[in-house]
Amino acid sequence: MVCESLFWYLKEKIAMVIILGSIGLMLLENVIGVDMYLIACIGAVLLVLTGILSEKEALESIHMPTIFLFAGVLALSDAIKVTGAGEVVADLMIKIIGNNTNTYVIMAVFFMIPFILTLVTSACIKIGVDPRAAVVGVLTASCISIMTPMAAPCQIMIIEPGGYKLKDYLKCGTPLAIILAIMTIFLMPLMFPMQ
Repeated sequence: MVCESLFWYLKEKIAMVIILGSIGLMLLENVIGVDMYLIACIGAVLLVLTGILSEKEALESIHMPTIFLFAGVLALSDAIKVTGAGEVVADLMIKIIGNNTNTYVIMAVFFMIPFILTLVTSACIKIGVDPRAAVVGVLTASCISIMTPMAAPCQIMIIEPGGYKLKDYLKCGTPLAIILAIMTIFLMPLMFPMQ
């Protein structure tokens, strides 16, 4: 009984060291020169090699819809860069704002378009506004991925175990997204006055 308890204690500590070590190395990705995905793969292999996870458990824990989602997003991201779609979006924002100097209208544009497309960070420089407010608005909008299960990896990973449907995400996410949009649009110009 004592040996079994000691075995589980050591196993738990080894798992903790591997997981925290992997996270720490991921944070130092640029310093050590090893890609984050490679560090994660090495950590996962170490968990299997040390017997913390069986091969079956490791394979069952892979959520294939998430893998395919990421593969599709990476290809789409490359296509957007190559085709110049990002520049098209930036030019569209400039046309929408025009000569308008109302900071709230400008903030609304910088929030809503990235909220929908999340590809427009370069537009703030082209229209000559304080880039800090625009960048914070873009970052805030791109982080509010709460309205669909495909918006973020954590969203798609809980849809099946939680038994959620798309309408559940829309029902809970839409009011929160509207509140966050209004707060961002009205607070960013106060925090970083646009000129």
